[in-house]
Amino acid sequence: MASLNRRDITLLYLTNQYSIQKISSLVGCSENTVRRHLLKHRVELRNTVQAIERSSDEKRSKFKQMYEVEQKSIPEISNLTGVAKSTVRYHLLRAGVVLRDHAQAGIMAAPKISQKLAGKNRGPRSENVRAKIAEARLAWGQSNASGISRKPNGYFEITRGPNKGRLQHVVIMEEHIGRKIRVDECVHHKDGQRDNNALSNLELLSRSEHARLHAKSRKMRRGENGRFVK
Repeated sequence: MASLNRRDITLLYLTNQYSIQKISSLVGCSENTVRRHLLKHRVELRNTVQAIERSSDEKRSKFKQMYEVEQKSIPEISNLTGVAKSTVRYHLLRAGVVLRDHAQAGIMAAPKISQKLAGKNRGPRSENVRAKIAEARLAWGQSNASGISRKPNGYFEITRGPNKGRLQHVVIMEEHIGRKIRVDECVHHKDGQRDNNALSNLELLSRSEHARLHAKSRKMRRGENGRFVK
């Protein structure tokens, strides 16, 4: 206690509004020693209610700093301070803090979760989890997917529904004629543009007619084996 500056203790208590417990931790002496020091210098100690209110104000200020400036979540503040999550939430609300909604919290948590799980094997998913993932993907597809995909060969393929995996121009023609096209039939694009699937641009031909049409457009002739050659 010889090195203890009595004036500093008084200033910490009266000016900085530090609690006896905090002053004790700062100067490295017991709380009773700090209390005797203050009383000896005729400092009027705060009563229990005042001390609790002061402690609450300090917590709210600290929690607000962590939540708004440091962008920490309520669970993170709880883990760092050892205070229950419900208590942290209560003090934030009393401090006038507008809490983040679930969407905002999810956006903030995503990078932290990804970093935490990076390189880790999460193990096999349960049947329930797989079913929920499939349901979510289907729901996303129903609201966002166009239902068609352009293939490398230029044709459009249907990617959803009962005709999934089939060429769009074939399905359009089938709906127009009211039946499935036969094995010896094919749908021809009149203008030669495979991505123009307007009904007026489509023509139902036999495969032999289709082959002759393309051979004529390419100035091809039949060889000795009956196949078209240049």
